[in-house]
Amino acid sequence: MSETTPDLHATNQQLDVATFELRPGTTLIEASAGTGKTYTIQYIVLDLLLKGLSLPEILVVTFTEAATKELKDRLQSFLADEVHAALTEAIAGTGSPLEAVLARAIEAQGREAVQRCIRKAMLEIDQAAIYTIHGFCQRALQENAFAADANFDSELCADVGPIAEELVLDFLRRANLELPQQPPASATLEALKARGLKLTGMLRLQRPFVGELSTMGQELGQAIAQVQSFAGDADAIVAEFMSFEGKLNGNSYRKAYFAEFESMVQRIFNNPLAEGSLEKLGPTALEKGFKKAHKNTELQSGFFAACERLAQLQQDYEPSFLQCFDTWFISAFQALKQERGLMTYNDMILDFDRALQQSDALCVQLRQRYRAALVDEFQDTDARQYAIFKTLFAAAEVREDGPYFAMIGDPKQSIYGFRGADISAYLEARNDADARYTLPKNYRSEAAMIEATNAFFAGSDLGSVKSGSAADSIPFDSVTAADQTAERLIFAGEDSLCRLYERALETPEDDKVKTAHETSAQQMTRDVQSLLQLSAEGRVYFESGSGEHIQRRPVHEGDIAVLVDSHKEAAHIQHEFQNRGILAVRAKTGSILDSEEAKDFLYFLMACLNPQDRTINYLLIGALYRKNDAEMKSLSDFERREIYELFTVLGHKWREGAAVSLLWMQFLDSLSARERLLRMADGERRLTNYLHIAEYAQELERTEGLSPERLRDRMLEVIQAGDASGQDENLVRLESDGRAVKIMTMHSSKGLEFPIVFLPSLWQKGVKSLSKKDQRLVTDAQDPDCFDCFQTDKDLLVAQTSAEILRLGYVAITRAVHFCVYYNVRDLPNQHGSSNQADGWFDQWLYQQRGETYPADAYPGFLDELRDATPIALDAPEAPSQPCQRSLGHTIPYSYQITSYSSLARGEIASNDVDPSVAAGMGDRPVGPSEEPMPAEAEASEPDLLLEAFPGGVRTGTCVHEVLERCDFTQPEQWPRVATAVIARNFPDGGEAALEQRVAQMVDLIERLTHSPWEQGSGKVVDLSTLSPQACIAEMEFYFPVEQVDVAQLESIIQSWAQRVGLDYPPTLYRVRPIDGYLTGSVDLFFTQAGRYTLLDWKTNRPLPQHQKRQCSYDRAGMHQHMLHGRYYLQALIYSVATTAYLRQRLGAAFDWETHVGGFVYCFVRGVGEGTGWLHESFSEAEVRAAADALGQNAGQKGIA
Repeated sequence: MSETTPDLHATNQQLDVATFELRPGTTLIEASAGTGKTYTIQYIVLDLLLKGLSLPEILVVTFTEAATKELKDRLQSFLADEVHAALTEAIAGTGSPLEAVLARAIEAQGREAVQRCIRKAMLEIDQAAIYTIHGFCQRALQENAFAADANFDSELCADVGPIAEELVLDFLRRANLELPQQPPASATLEALKARGLKLTGMLRLQRPFVGELSTMGQELGQAIAQVQSFAGDADAIVAEFMSFEGKLNGNSYRKAYFAEFESMVQRIFNNPLAEGSLEKLGPTALEKGFKKAHKNTELQSGFFAACERLAQLQQDYEPSFLQCFDTWFISAFQALKQERGLMTYNDMILDFDRALQQSDALCVQLRQRYRAALVDEFQDTDARQYAIFKTLFAAAEVREDGPYFAMIGDPKQSIYGFRGADISAYLEARNDADARYTLPKNYRSEAAMIEATNAFFAGSDLGSVKSGSAADSIPFDSVTAADQTAERLIFAGEDSLCRLYERALETPEDDKVKTAHETSAQQMTRDVQSLLQLSAEGRVYFESGSGEHIQRRPVHEGDIAVLVDSHKEAAHIQHEFQNRGILAVRAKTGSILDSEEAKDFLYFLMACLNPQDRTINYLLIGALYRKNDAEMKSLSDFERREIYELFTVLGHKWREGAAVSLLWMQFLDSLSARERLLRMADGERRLTNYLHIAEYAQELERTEGLSPERLRDRMLEVIQAGDASGQDENLVRLESDGRAVKIMTMHSSKGLEFPIVFLPSLWQKGVKSLSKKDQRLVTDAQDPDCFDCFQTDKDLLVAQTSAEILRLGYVAITRAVHFCVYYNVRDLPNQHGSSNQADGWFDQWLYQQRGETYPADAYPGFLDELRDATPIALDAPEAPSQPCQRSLGHTIPYSYQITSYSSLARGEIASNDVDPSVAAGMGDRPVGPSEEPMPAEAEASEPDLLLEAFPGGVRTGTCVHEVLERCDFTQPEQWPRVATAVIARNFPDGGEAALEQRVAQMVDLIERLTHSPWEQGSGKVVDLSTLSPQACIAEMEFYFPVEQVDVAQLESIIQSWAQRVGLDYPPTLYRVRPIDGYLTGSVDLFFTQAGRYTLLDWKTNRPLPQHQKRQCSYDRAGMHQHMLHGRYYLQALIYSVATTAYLRQRLGAAFDWETHVGGFVYCFVRGVGEGTGWLHESFSEAEVRAAADALGQNAGQKGIA
């Protein structure tokens, strides 16, 4: 640090966007609620742009997809509507922060340079690197696959719950079969699943279980047998023990114990493990229990010693069982993911962190790609996520040109501990920062509301409730008010009313917090009703404008939000509102996938593809047809036939290519469903859900390229699994929700704001008694991937949870713009026993931190002060304005499109305007007979093709591609399991015999693929059997801009190449049509071996009609005919352009065509054999460059793979 640089590490400096410039190194910016965090991020991005960074070099990370979209939209609007507009005119001199920033830049660089910088950024807005943390990790691994040594043969698994349950059930089945005894009583499905979910991020154990499951419990079994061997001595045992009455301590061995002893002994002999007090019968416990005068009493029966040994072994049995489970689960979970080709959200973080620790090259590449990183909502990070950013940016050498690393967040809003957020990671980052700033001014709320909030939290520490270290401290810092709200809330005649209005509940007779809270819902709904009534009378209202232009409007239901602790409480409060005739809705109460409407949609899909009584009956009794039992019985054959015909027609249209969402809308219209639903009380919600689920399915169909049958199956899968992401699938809010009281949990309210907030349950929130038994996963101190043990630390849990509850209260209260009503009962005594408030509660903790004082009085009534105030006449509500219609200033040219190889190939002569994959035999229908008859000897030949148990068509192609995509060619023991899982899902019909036959043929195919090495040129051999997943990118997608695509030139390049390699390539006449926009595609497999990079495409084409149904039809000449028929050479050329662009971008100056390019391989899987099935060719560098020019790619330099 230079002598002229102030030390910003020790204290937080106030940040002013007008003067702030981000410095190289690590900067922490703490932004309290409503202080303009997103606004500040915009200015930091602008500052970096003016420093010379390009927009794609500025990484911005936040924690939800919605936040990334909002941030990108805000940034685009800021650059285009504010910055660019400000630069087109002379600086107006208004003194705004933007003017100050631009004036400083113009003085240093000149206006033209600044304008060029902003124009460039506006053009790059679609390339802005704004991602979620998981999106960034996934993208970084994909773009740097070889440096990261990453495995991309994987599919995202958003919810590991079903997998964990599947594994637990498997383990319990094995345990019940192999264990000599029953598993411990505590080893339930739910308990083991919860334990397994905590272990999903672990790779190994510090103390793995040694031994076999079948041997565990043998000693326990012997001990049980020993106890039961005394059954013949039961009378003597009872008599001996009864003689101890009066000799044993009466507190430990009461009279009731002696009275029950005889029946207890019988229960022990029947089932020794079911009796929970065996240790009390052991010699050690009895010796302690004997009174002083009888301490040397000698036990006659060996039964008592046997009970003690059994009790000890039983105590040891559970830890051993769980250790065995932990060892098995960690291994099985990782193996199952690899077998099924799955990657979890957690894997993205863990794999990326591990890759960074192991590869300096990866760190260098990413630092070159991103010169600056801004992490929003940093308080929601965990230790592993912080380690990633610390390694990439904070640990990098700081130079004048970077790297720039800024963490923006508010520790007071760290409330997601249950999701893995770790406030300790934030506190560590706070100490690591080179400079620390705060945003001092609140732009959200009225000044009176901010003053009340400052007073309420004054003196509090939101990092620790009890005494804690300074390192854990999160002191509350007050903020000032910008006081720029569009409206002001006015209380007639009461300017001094506290805006954080503490409403006193009635003190219960039993002095229990729980009892007091039970009355809060009714009291709160009465208060809302009173507020609406007072506003209707003109005693409470919103005011806007000034002078002669003041407008006044009443408070309505849509201004009010009720924030609660749980969805159960929300449902109860909604019911209370309904009883009072107040419209209230619960926001985001679940997933669209969990709704009844989603099930109706699934039945619709099933009925379209296979109209059966059962499926159609489900629809008939549902909300769409709403037929009761009598109507179902009276349904005529004619009516049923009409319904069946409707679904048959819709199914036919669907298979012909109609969009599923369009068919669904036609179906709803045929039932007049919109009109009928809107007449129902909850009809608008139902209708919105019906439209939402159709959009969801349409997006699934589009992004995954699903056939109708596969879409039906995928919808069944996702509906059975429920909402995994918790984000995009949430139920959307209805338009009419704006006219209703909103009820939501305090957690889900984060990031939102409401004019008026009611908090009926915050005051009593404490640490749940059951949660104190929760076990915390502990990892090895030197190895975060190594599981050590589970620990129960009640004191730590109480400390962490109570502090998070204080922060949750801060979040809830700061949602209010104008007024917040906080319910409470003061002066309640400490709670005890199993109460959730035994360790205190929110209001008590704050009271103690304030020095046992309250900032304001509590009100026993609600706004009683206004009853006698003079009402104010309010303005009549304005009529709803007509929507403003906008038209585009220019039209999008017809030539602009997103195109692919298939689309280009379809652009040939009109008489052959079909998808080339269908023409090549990949469609659902068989290709028509050729005019050229099949040779007679071909008809007599015995077919020897592979995969003959699979039908022709798209399903087989999809299935084969998925198996080959997920198989690790170096792990043959996994091939049958992978094949079985994929084939069973794609071909659920046919029975076990057909499944076994198809699996056997698929495994045979893989064996042939891996036992058929071929020479690549220059003496180098490609051998799939040694090809690890780390050396592959499966389904490598590419997407790059194209301009004035010259298809005729592409064909000319292929003709020249074919002549060069000795192949006949007849000319093809293409329509002349302009093509601009983007070209997209997906390479089945891109891999590196023997120093070369090769693209490979799998083809499942059956022999052409004029060919024999034998492997010999797939020799070089036969495969050439397939390549011509399917226009695959055009595909190969386009893929070569894309992969070459990828290699040039990733290898940089080290790229050498002769060294690195391995050409293209087309594998016709039905004909793989000796010298057949493999077509390996390569275009020259000049040919690929010419193709890039024909695509408008400027020799491939703009390609993005």
